[in-house]
Amino acid sequence: MKGSYGHQVVSTKANTLYALSKVITKSKIEKMYILPAAEYMRDKPGILSDIAGRFGGDMIVVRSSSSKEDSFKASNAGHYKSVLGIDSGDFGQVADAVEQVLQSYRDDGEGIENEQVLIQRQAQDVRFGGVVFTRDIQGSRPYYLINYDDQGSTDSVTSGCGGKTLWILKNADFAAFEEPWKSLVTAVQEIELFLNGMALDIEFAINSRGEVIIFQVRPLVASYKHGKDIDDWEFFERCDSIRNQYRSNVNVLDGQRMMLSDMAFWNPSEIIGTNPRELEYSLYREIITKNAWNRGIAEIGYRRLDEELMYRLGNKPYICLEYSFYSLIPQSVDEDLARRLVDFYCERLRADTTAHDKIEFEIAYTSYDFCTEKNSRILLEHGFSEEERRKLLDALFELTEKCVCGYDDILEKDLLFLRLLKNVREPIEQALEYGGLSASEMLKNVLRLIEALTEYGTPQFTRQARLAFMARSFCRSLVEAGFFTGEEMDAFMKSISTVSSQFDKDFEKFSDGLMSRSEFNAKYGHLRSGTYDIRTDRYDRMSIRPVSGKRRTDGEGRSASLDCARLEKALGSIGLNIGAKDFERFLRAATEQREYFKFEFTKALSLVLELLIIVGEELDIKRKELSWLRIEDINECIKNGPETDRDRLTKLFAMRRDEYILNRMVIGPRYGYDGGFGGAPEFYNLKTGRGRGDSA
Repeated sequence: MKGSYGHQVVSTKANTLYALSKVITKSKIEKMYILPAAEYMRDKPGILSDIAGRFGGDMIVVRSSSSKEDSFKASNAGHYKSVLGIDSGDFGQVADAVEQVLQSYRDDGEGIENEQVLIQRQAQDVRFGGVVFTRDIQGSRPYYLINYDDQGSTDSVTSGCGGKTLWILKNADFAAFEEPWKSLVTAVQEIELFLNGMALDIEFAINSRGEVIIFQVRPLVASYKHGKDIDDWEFFERCDSIRNQYRSNVNVLDGQRMMLSDMAFWNPSEIIGTNPRELEYSLYREIITKNAWNRGIAEIGYRRLDEELMYRLGNKPYICLEYSFYSLIPQSVDEDLARRLVDFYCERLRADTTAHDKIEFEIAYTSYDFCTEKNSRILLEHGFSEEERRKLLDALFELTEKCVCGYDDILEKDLLFLRLLKNVREPIEQALEYGGLSASEMLKNVLRLIEALTEYGTPQFTRQARLAFMARSFCRSLVEAGFFTGEEMDAFMKSISTVSSQFDKDFEKFSDGLMSRSEFNAKYGHLRSGTYDIRTDRYDRMSIRPVSGKRRTDGEGRSASLDCARLEKALGSIGLNIGAKDFERFLRAATEQREYFKFEFTKALSLVLELLIIVGEELDIKRKELSWLRIEDINECIKNGPETDRDRLTKLFAMRRDEYILNRMVIGPRYGYDGGFGGAPEFYNLKTGRGRGDSA
């Protein structure tokens, strides 16, 4: 790994670059001048004249090249001064820059007689600049980690001013890569080969001609400090296994590979995280993404689809985008048009990968609002006829009007189901409070609660969530269409009393001594910081410290109605058959009820976790071990008897934990399509300011 020849080549920044400049062919090193500090101190005029002659008036960079930089024990990156944009023919500028670098050496309290200063021609027409690590800096995993800037800066990344991130598996098929990353990786591999596979930190730029320019090559100190050896080939095999798992997932709509996202519709990254443990994933799948996600909205006019929404690759959960898009199309749209809309939405998202968490606002047409007529005209530019656009708009209008005008009936029915869920939950809570439940009975109640959730809780929540989305879409488009200002709409939204706003008020009362802890617990004690995470405590088990001082946001809780005349005008502009007051009541109620339904169904979910915790205590199984439980394990445990099944469960949990730890090392893309896992084109075609990879 660390060949002796490579160790001999790597010394100071200047000496390393000079040695590499003699052998590399896939990249270039700008013209350089190595200035020994002692020589400069003896003959400044002669040195300045030599520099001017060597660079012929070109712009230069005066860089540090200290013996205390770039070692295997410490890099001291950014510790010493470097000065950009110096006119090589201006003796005063050059002298001042050299002095700044030398002074940064002196500031360390050491002599400078044996030190160097590196002077190079400044790279021109830079398109990309940044650093490449030839191993992952956190775990020494076999990835190329590229931090880069695409705004023409050569030092924004190295100076800590941001940038974008790419993770590329080292055994990827680089021949399939697009430029400039193909050229960059090829250049880096040549340097690695010359330095016998040493883990490296390489500073680079790529100019408008596609040339890769190397500014610095040094040992990757983090990798050498890491100390843990990773079997690269075993790691590659694990990545291949996950990649094959990805390729095996095909959607039932067209038989093609699924287009996946970790942030779209029912966003798993936000709700259970990018590396959920078995119980979190299993619970979320069972009560939301297995079938409740579609059952709830199909009953108000959206397409029925009896397919699971969430799929896991390694540890990481993803949402199937084709199923998301399809399920958000009205049932009255004919099948051929629906399939073409799904294809269009997918292509639109490929063209704008920043919209993965906003597909319902920026990609798909899922309800009718005050801007749908205008915004849907883009369909005409992508092969849809005016007749097809009109069919979609009519279907969206019909569905939306039915939901808005029939909201009271929908809500009444859903509240009835919520009472049925309460009727299942409360007797279990009472039995638990008075004791006497065996471990087996508690596990049976876990299954009863999960079944009740999927019948009476989560389908109703998903329906209310969709209606709340309609309300939000109306509010946004009222501003976009110019009927109300952003400030007016903000004031209106702040005036809506939701569970969250009521929680804030009650916490303020609790902090001011106006609400007792027992009263606070009675309302909010079931909440957890991790809704699906058994390792987190319920609020009524936590120590909560009151917060003093003013906390309420200005305007919150005040009455702020929307102007009726303008609202009537807006409704008339789209022909929605509802009065302004009733429409405003819908906007408020839909927003409030979404939070209320979530608040209520989480009471049953929290009780599921509480029952499992108590069973674990009786069996001497800690919560962190129970986090490896799957819902399907519970039936087997009941069948065998919890006490006798303990050893089997313990071994099973250990196996799953070990597998999880290995999978956690794999960097999963934030979305996947048109390729495989770990270095295929979709893995690095980054268009956002954030890295695509997510790990532990």
